Amino acid sequence: MRIARSYMLALIGLVILGCSPAVTKITLNYYLPRPKDHPIRVYTSILPKCEYLEVGIVKSRQRNELISMDRVTESLRSTAREMGGDAVINVRMGDQAMGARVNDDGDFFVDHDSVLQGTVIRWKSQDCRE
Repeated sequence: MRIARSYMLALIGLVILGCSPAVTKITLNYYLPRPKDHPIRVYTSILPKCEYLEVGIVKSRQRNELISMDRVTESLRSTAREMGGDAVINVRMGDQAMGARVNDDGDFFVDHDSVLQGTVIRWKSQDCRE
């Protein structure tokens, strides 16, 4: 019973921390965070028409299969808001090696997590948001 409770608490902790983002600032400017309901557009292949400033690079990973990629995308948006951004451009999906293991037969396995990465931007003019 005690072991089952420990495993359950560990699982809950993994789900809660499941898609915590990594941030790399690429500007020395500090911007106030946007409100929680501020819309953050996500651009994958087409860049916005409006002029913008690059704020930083954000990366969020799917730490386990219980976390949907929609939730990982929302994590990118949330972090963009915290950075004072308006959108995330050049969003790409990839894999990140998170560890390796060898089983009893000597087979080698590499553990991978799915990762979304993009550049947080801020519009130069709040009148233009395309």
